[in-house]
Amino acid sequence: GKLLANEKVETGNSFPAGMVFDQQRDEVMIGDNENRIVTKYDRNGNIVRKYNTDFYFIDFNYSFSSKKFIFYTPLISNFSNSEQKYSIVITDESMKPLKQIFPLDETLANYTPLFSNCFQTVGEKTYFAPLLSSKIYEISYDGSITEVIDLGIESS
Repeated sequence: GKLLANEKVETGNSFPAGMVFDQQRDEVMIGDNENRIVTKYDRNGNIVRKYNTDFYFIDFNYSFSSKKFIFYTPLISNFSNSEQKYSIVITDESMKPLKQIFPLDETLANYTPLFSNCFQTVGEKTYFAPLLSSKIYEISYDGSITEVIDLGIESS
C-alpha cells in the first residue's frame, strides 16, 4: 500500500523505540521509550490507538494475528518495578504482561543505546538479536525462545 506515503506524521515521540507496519490495514505502530507508549497511526498520520506500558523499552514487535506485543527491556534502571529480572516482556493489547523471558544482562545495566533494531519478522516468525550479543533467537508470542544461530563473535 501507500502507507504514510508523502505524509508527515507528528508523533510527539521523545525517544522513538521501534516501528511495526501493518500492510493489510495500512497502519504503522511507533514506540516511544521516554513516554512508555506505543501509538498506532493510520495512513494519513491520524492516531488510531495508544498503548501505555508500565515500563521503558528500546524496541518492540507486534503480532497482528495473536494481538500480542514483545518488548525488549534490557536496562535494569528502566523499570518502575525493581523486581524486574527479564529483558523480554510479552503482553496482550491491554499491556498485561503474559510472559517474561530472557534474563537481564548485567553488562547492559549502564548501557544507553541510541538506536535498537533487535526484532525482525519473517512471515509469522519473530527473530531477536540482543544488544552486544552474537546470538540470534526465534521468539514465539507464547514465550518460547530458541537459539537459531551463534556467530561466535565476542562483544566488548
